[in-house]
Amino acid sequence: MTAASGRVNGHANSKISTFRSFIFHPYTQRYYPTMPPERNPIWDHFLTGEKQNQSHARAHCRGCIEKHRPDGAIVELDDSGKPKLSSESWVIEACKSGIGGVLGVKDSMIAHILGKGHNSPCPNTSPE
Repeated sequence: MTAASGRVNGHANSKISTFRSFIFHPYTQRYYPTMPPERNPIWDHFLTGEKQNQSHARAHCRGCIEKHRPDGAIVELDDSGKPKLSSESWVIEACKSGIGGVLGVKDSMIAHILGKGHNSPCPNTSPE
């Protein structure tokens, strides 16, 4: 395979991205990505929790977690100005109790923030 020509095993119509690595599966005769897709920007509003199933982790709303911050708890900011919450003991306890928790898939996270179906919008989300 040459990345410049886009040819894979002599097939000119095979499309291979130069940004991700692929593995050839001999039974299906196809190439499959070896790395998961890039994270959706919606994850900027959520913390990653424990694995819910083989594919998805639990997602915890930053706004809901922040609302349960104890009085006087100091929160450090990261380089982008967002609070570093994941290592704080009160954050870990809030995540374990399920505060602001949804399945870590895009539809569930959007439904939590914007409200869809029977869900009302999250009152703790910032206007960003």
